[in-house]
Amino acid sequence: MRDILNNYSTKKYIVDIFDVGKYKVIQQGNEPIAGYSLEEPCNNYEDIVLFGDHTLSLYKPNAAFLIASDGVKAFYATNMNGNYLYNLLENNLPNNEGYKRYSNILKNQDVKITPNKDEQNKISTLLFNIDNLITLHQRKQK
Repeated sequence: MRDILNNYSTKKYIVDIFDVGKYKVIQQGNEPIAGYSLEEPCNNYEDIVLFGDHTLSLYKPNAAFLIASDGVKAFYATNMNGNYLYNLLENNLPNNEGYKRYSNILKNQDVKITPNKDEQNKISTLLFNIDNLITLHQRKQK
């Protein structure tokens, strides 16, 4: 994955967290939204996937965002759909070995991808629809 995965610099987007604000502040873990802020956000979110370097958590932003700490890495891949990248990362996460930095381990994974953007979009849409269907069935069972 080292050949395709890039880090987007997020240092200027690390902010303090408040209960109110215009933009979501993303943190690591199962509850990605830590709070909100009025600071200037990262608007380049379409093809970015946020990765919790210590927690192996993934978050695909769907709007401008800020982040809570430098443990949140923003990955993108040149000429790759952000949703396709999210699924690629989700299916190739390293094994959890406790508290450590996982971004280098993730980058060293060998993966197979399609370079065709049309195929990436179709695969992403299919997987998104399957995830939504699973979520609906889970809600129905409760």
